[in-house]
Amino acid sequence: MNIIKWNEVKSKISQYGWASDIYEKMKADVSEFIDGYHDDASRTAGWGHNYHCDKCAGRLKFDINSPHEHVCSVCGEVNTGSKKDNAWTASYRGRTFGTIYNAGILYSLEKDDKYPLFVKNALDFFSENYDSFTAESPAKRFEGKLTGINLSDAVNIIQCLMGMDMMRESFDEGDLERWHRDLFAPQAEMYDQFSNKIYNIPAWMKAAEGMVGLFFNDRAITDRAVYSRFGLLDQMRRGVTEEGMWFEYSPHYHYYCAHPITYFMYFARRFDLEIPETDELYDYLEKLYMFPIKNMFRNGLLPNPSDGWPDVHIKRYKRQIEYAALILGNEYLKQVLGTCYGEGESSVPERLLFNPGYKDKGLPRFGSQNNEDSFCAILRNENTEVYLKTGVKTISHAHPDVMTIEMAFFGDVVSCDLGSNGYSTRIFQEWQHKTISHNTVILDRKDQKYEPVGEGIWPEGIVEQFDENHIRAKSKNVYECCDYTRDISIDGAMVKDEFLVKGVEEYNIEWLFYCKGEIGCSHETTDVESLGDTEGYQHLFGIRKFSGDKDWSIDFEMEDKVLKLEFKGYPGTDVFLVNSYTTDFNSTRPGVIVRRKGSEALFSAKYICTLKGNQ
Repeated sequence: MNIIKWNEVKSKISQYGWASDIYEKMKADVSEFIDGYHDDASRTAGWGHNYHCDKCAGRLKFDINSPHEHVCSVCGEVNTGSKKDNAWTASYRGRTFGTIYNAGILYSLEKDDKYPLFVKNALDFFSENYDSFTAESPAKRFEGKLTGINLSDAVNIIQCLMGMDMMRESFDEGDLERWHRDLFAPQAEMYDQFSNKIYNIPAWMKAAEGMVGLFFNDRAITDRAVYSRFGLLDQMRRGVTEEGMWFEYSPHYHYYCAHPITYFMYFARRFDLEIPETDELYDYLEKLYMFPIKNMFRNGLLPNPSDGWPDVHIKRYKRQIEYAALILGNEYLKQVLGTCYGEGESSVPERLLFNPGYKDKGLPRFGSQNNEDSFCAILRNENTEVYLKTGVKTISHAHPDVMTIEMAFFGDVVSCDLGSNGYSTRIFQEWQHKTISHNTVILDRKDQKYEPVGEGIWPEGIVEQFDENHIRAKSKNVYECCDYTRDISIDGAMVKDEFLVKGVEEYNIEWLFYCKGEIGCSHETTDVESLGDTEGYQHLFGIRKFSGDKDWSIDFEMEDKVLKLEFKGYPGTDVFLVNSYTTDFNSTRPGVIVRRKGSEALFSAKYICTLKGNQ
């Protein structure tokens, strides 16, 4: 089935500036890459997460002409060394496959033979040198062949197949058979070998494997990808919660898992795959795309527990949403896409290929959501949104942050989870992945540690009460024999928050909250040099202390609003005002730590947000 209507694509290019801009930029970028293309089989491909600055943890700028000097996008430091070079090689080969995808679009529009000639050159290189490639991976289970990591190989093979499909008419059968034998079939075998769990990487690999089978009409490979243990059906049946959340939830990994399933289902339609489970796979795909829409903040930012890039907005995923809207016909997806291309916002090639011109009706709005099987919830009214993570489905990409909250007022997320900057960075390992950096409670200055015992391996979220304005949830054994219960209600621009910690021995109990803005404090404070030198405490600075024996309050002052935090006093309470880091060691935000000692503690807080013009 031919899905892309090329005459309509050409019509867009001739009628709309945004479309001609995409076309002209794509043409220029592809031509530049083709003209300078050179790869070397002796290069080792490494791990993309190593492509961060050693000095500040900022992302490095990828320059196709600079394989040995890598400039930081944040601080400008020039980074060198084999890990950076190997990560550069992985990115260069990724750019090769991305160029094949774009070359497929350009060939379909222009019928210029230079595009398939480049693809033939690149695929010959990968096929002829397949057995000699070397890779540097963080562990054997991640090792790939072409781009360092097996996940990256799968991502890039999918791009490659989709580009090849758009120019298939230009390849002779001999080349296709040779590439199938020497490149794509060995890749499919590797994907099957390394698909041994339910999580995002095997989902990508099994989707790539299935697409290899579809493109080359190798039904045995396609059936293995769909039906095998840890195959696509198994990934969906065991990995998607009742509400449609991918169980590794962070929003990034949620979309990251939906991404390959989207491409596989696109290919399934393109190649008329007929299996009894087709409708089941479409249903899973639709649930995956609806979950973040129902649970995002009204400004489009997504609650961001666990690993995943900082400040994740739904528009980040518009390329795959264009595919999903096409194959699902879902009106909410079309509504999201209608908001993605306002003035000054970048377009994507998939808009050119598929988007008929969805109207901007604003983002979809839903009420409060209680996702009991997904261990999270969000409360909403016209002024306030509070997200609560009640438990852990898996430790894969999880942070030790049970009962953390994120908060928005008047459409602005003022207190968010940091996500993660990159797994090899110091800021991730020493701060973003630590309990101390989250809006929860930490005991004895040590991360929440989940001991796998019995059926209930990780702390589960147990919702005891829920309505549109209120939730009370419990998680047992967050620390050994210590339970957390958080009771949150919203009313206008106010949030009431009661956090009960109940254990069986005495702890150093610290309640944590971080927020945008600058802290305003009327209490007399004393300076504190340090709260600790491990477990993330070493990254707290500018620390001040006052007594919380009696009721107290502080303000977080932002440009257009003030968030007042009111707190119930209790004898023996110390309050610490701190500064901390966010996405890198150049970006900061303030926070407050409330410390008590005992086997049990109830922290009673109230957050009141006021717009400055309404004070």
